[in-house]
Amino acid sequence: MKYFGRILTPVRLLQVIALAEAAEENRALLEQAFVRLRSSTHLLVLLLSLWQGLTPDQTAILEATLLPLLQDTPQLGWEESCDAAVSHLLRSCLSRSPKDQATSLAHRGGPVLGLPQDTNRLKKHIALLCDRIGKGGRLTLASEANVQIPAQVQNLAAPGE
Repeated sequence: MKYFGRILTPVRLLQVIALAEAAEENRALLEQAFVRLRSSTHLLVLLLSLWQGLTPDQTAILEATLLPLLQDTPQLGWEESCDAAVSHLLRSCLSRSPKDQATSLAHRGGPVLGLPQDTNRLKKHIALLCDRIGKGGRLTLASEANVQIPAQVQNLAAPGE
C-alpha cells in the first residue's frame, strides 16, 4: 500500500490508523466540550434574564454576546469572540457614562483578536457584565444612537466636506 508516494509497512499502517483513531476521538471530545459550553452559556443567559427581568430584545443581545459560535476555528474561538463582544458592551451601552460611550464610538477598529494566554481576562469581563446588569445597566443597541458624537468623529464620517 502506498501513502504519499511511500510504501507503507504493516507497522507504519498501524501507526497511521492509530493516529486517525486518536484524531477522531479528539474531535468527538471537542464536540462534547462545545455542547457543554453552549449549554452552560444558555443557563447563564437564562439566569441573568430571570434575575434582572430582561426583555426579549435584551436577552437576544445577551445571547448574541455570550453564546458560542456554531463551531470554533483555529483562528477564532469562543473565548476571543465572546471577550470582544462583552468588551464592546462594557464600553458602549453598559459604560458608566455617556462620555465613555462617545469615546468608544470614536475608536475605530479595535484590538486584533488573538489566542489568549488564559481565561482570566474573559472571566473578569463577564463578571463586570453581570455586575453592571445587576446595578441597573440596560442592554440596548439604541443607547449608541443617543450618544452625542464628538466633532472629531463627525469630521471622519464626512471627509469630503
